[in-house]
Amino acid sequence: MSPVALTSRLRLPEVVLVLAVVSACLALACGAPADTARPTIRMVFAAAVNPGDLTVLMANRAMRAKGYAVEEAFFANSELAAAALARGDVEIAVGGMSPFWAANLKGADLRAVVGRSDNGYQLLARAGVATCTDLHGRPVAVSTKGALPTALINAYLTHCPGTTPQQMSIPNSTDRLSALATGRVDAALLQRVDVWHLQRRAPGTFSVVTDYNAKTPPLPFIAVLARASYLAAERATVVAWIGEKLRADRRALVDPQALLDEARHWPELEASELELLRAESAAHAWHPNGALTAANILDTYRFFVDRGILGDGLAPSSLADLSLLEEALSSVGGPVPVDAPQ
Repeated sequence: MSPVALTSRLRLPEVVLVLAVVSACLALACGAPADTARPTIRMVFAAAVNPGDLTVLMANRAMRAKGYAVEEAFFANSELAAAALARGDVEIAVGGMSPFWAANLKGADLRAVVGRSDNGYQLLARAGVATCTDLHGRPVAVSTKGALPTALINAYLTHCPGTTPQQMSIPNSTDRLSALATGRVDAALLQRVDVWHLQRRAPGTFSVVTDYNAKTPPLPFIAVLARASYLAAERATVVAWIGEKLRADRRALVDPQALLDEARHWPELEASELELLRAESAAHAWHPNGALTAANILDTYRFFVDRGILGDGLAPSSLADLSLLEEALSSVGGPVPVDAPQ
């Protein structure tokens, strides 16, 4: 089934219309025949499809082979995805967790169930920007106020008090890449795959100022989430899907060609190259055991609370339901050593 592709340039007046159109399209399966033998899984992604989504898409393909109908839509940012999930327009969402937890603070009941992948955010800059203090007064591309890229930039700036760049809000990583490539900004927080493409396109023009994987504790900022009511009603379906996601993650760590094979189904990922996917695999972008633990979920929440992105009002049980991941891990033979991908 063809996905519903929504651009990253949605404006706020369009949000209600977009949600209504996507909800209707998903309900009708966008013209695809529905399989009544299995529950339908309606899934929204918080951004345009990118390499980090590949094992989610592989899991969806495996579920379709088992007779499930899986429908995909792509929104402009996590706030839109959180709204769709909270409203019941979709059953599952993939995106940065902070907007979903922000929805919980307003009465929603959304839970993380498994990690997606590690985006490997890096601060990439033009010549003349080599340190934190070099950013002062310069235009820097960040995301929306409550989004992860903005939180990471602000966390980095705490190491150089008095440094105040001109922050430009550009929600989508691909658009931040374009802004940096065309000279609209001097630095941008980008996903590792975007850094890879830009440095290949213009060697020697840009340099990595900071790599957040190297500078901060590894936190599972991006996850797969669902409403608690859906998890209770369709537990077996979600556990089966998580099992397929774990199989895909483990395969990605040893067989980058499988990632490339999935990328070929997506015109937006035509630029994916085996060399890039091998690099992502070698960087352990995917986690063989689902990435989430009670400890790192709480640490991730505290990261956003400590930086004023989220309020300090959610109990750990309101952040995630890891019992489904535990059940899915049992179905694939249990956890494996993280340093020995399977």
